[in-house]
Amino acid sequence: MSIRGLLLRLTGGEAMLLKLLSGSLLARAFGAASGLLLQVLIARLLGVEGSGAFYVAVTVLTLSAVASRVGLDTALLRRAGECWHGGQRERVDALYGHALGGVLLTGLLGAILLYLLSPWLTARVFGEASLLPLLKLAALCLLPLSLMSLHVAILKALDRPVAATLLEVCLMPVLVLPACLVLHFTGLLDTQTAFAAYFSGSLLTAVVGLLMVRRQLDWQLIRPALLRPRLPSNGLNLAGIDLLNVAMASSIAILGALGTMSDAGAYNAAFRIAAQISLLGVIVGGLLAPRFAALHAQGEHQALAQLAQRGTLLMTLLSLPALLPMLLFPEIALLLFGPAFEPMLTPLRILALGQLANVLTGPAGYLLVMTGHEREMRNILLVSTAITLSLTGVLAQFWGANGAAVATATGMSLQNVAAAVWARRCLGIRVLPRLGLLSAPRLGTVAVR
Repeated sequence: MSIRGLLLRLTGGEAMLLKLLSGSLLARAFGAASGLLLQVLIARLLGVEGSGAFYVAVTVLTLSAVASRVGLDTALLRRAGECWHGGQRERVDALYGHALGGVLLTGLLGAILLYLLSPWLTARVFGEASLLPLLKLAALCLLPLSLMSLHVAILKALDRPVAATLLEVCLMPVLVLPACLVLHFTGLLDTQTAFAAYFSGSLLTAVVGLLMVRRQLDWQLIRPALLRPRLPSNGLNLAGIDLLNVAMASSIAILGALGTMSDAGAYNAAFRIAAQISLLGVIVGGLLAPRFAALHAQGEHQALAQLAQRGTLLMTLLSLPALLPMLLFPEIALLLFGPAFEPMLTPLRILALGQLANVLTGPAGYLLVMTGHEREMRNILLVSTAITLSLTGVLAQFWGANGAAVATATGMSLQNVAAAVWARRCLGIRVLPRLGLLSAPRLGTVAVR
């Protein structure tokens, strides 16, 4: 069977879905390559300690940005996806306008709060004076990154996954990487100027995202809704889910707080490399999410179950080519970052095993959230994150990066297995992959405008 024939079977014979998936995969591959190149550049030019400080600040920024969005992007993805596939175009414009007004408000408040807290975080949490200017720059990045996430969500809801992927993973490294090279060759590159380049990239990405969305929607319908920002009724649940989803990366910040910036920098390399395993799976999940919402709203339970199962199998097959080399030859990947990162061989293998559990359970988390079971997903994440943070705090003190990797992989595995179990309990859908799906009949399709 040809690759195209295999993908057609896995997408239920939907040529449009295959086209969107193929374009997204190419965009994600380009984004992954450019993102990894930027991480390698930061590690080699700033060293273990400098890159540690840089990515500790990025981790604090990510957690702060997710918290400030209070679930607006996830709520928009779900509701706009339902309306778009249901043919209610005018509702999509209004939903985006309400969400945009909300993000502008909460993002600004979040940026101010992070800026005011940065001296306390620097002195009391991390004990590293060099972090202060980085955290203040991170506060300036918060609103642009929140806007970018909102634009990515609406583009996914409008069945523009290629544009969403380019915006989400490609544009930032493409903008920041050459800026860092220019700073390096002019002798101006350090952690502060590198983060200033990161801020410039986030600002330009937010502007490009806005221009992308304006081409898809009617600004005349958006403007009235923009002046009446609304927070989703389930915003706390969605914000909790989003925040807990990214809390797995907090092990980098914990290592920085318990150890040194060098510890955080070395571990960050292993964490970022292992994250490449599930990148292609994230595309599949993001592409299927609005379809889950639409099928659930239309009562097409059998089609929903088949789509989820095919998604799991597709995520697994796409992730294996990245997983196996990292388990068998992790030293090759770490060699890119330099000899100072070679001690991360064991953490990389451990984190890769944790990613295996992630891809084998497929889009179970997306399935729960897009079908109205965000409370169950929030509870799963609360428990798994509590376990992850507790284990990291204990194990990292004794075994450093190895302990942090064990804690992260354990929490990640528990989270994804629990999501798969709850998808079966709440929806009666078994998301674990079955090769028999390759010969299953074509899916019922979702009406797409």
